[in-house]
Amino acid sequence: MKKPYIRFSTGKQINSPRRKGGEYVPDLKLSVLPEELGGEKGVLVKWNHEVGDWVRKNEELAVCQAGGKEISLKAPVQGVLQKIFISANTVFQPGTVLGILRTVMGGT
Repeated sequence: MKKPYIRFSTGKQINSPRRKGGEYVPDLKLSVLPEELGGEKGVLVKWNHEVGDWVRKNEELAVCQAGGKEISLKAPVQGVLQKIFISANTVFQPGTVLGILRTVMGGT
């Protein structure tokens, strides 16, 4: 399976900013880039974790499918899966935020 192009955007702050030692710790929005989906809609096949689960860097969070190919959504850093916006077996548009990963200091 080829490595997907996955967007990890800090975008707008989720709730209030969190600080640890004076340094901002962002929440990451998890979405799949339109290029990876070939401009088509995607289907979130399954989440491998639930909200509140601790995940390690490069651990597979979810599996998506588009145009007959499988796309693995992996954690860019270690953290906690904070929110899931798209449930399993749901069709989504390219760039849709699928979930939020709350990062942990030292988790790069």
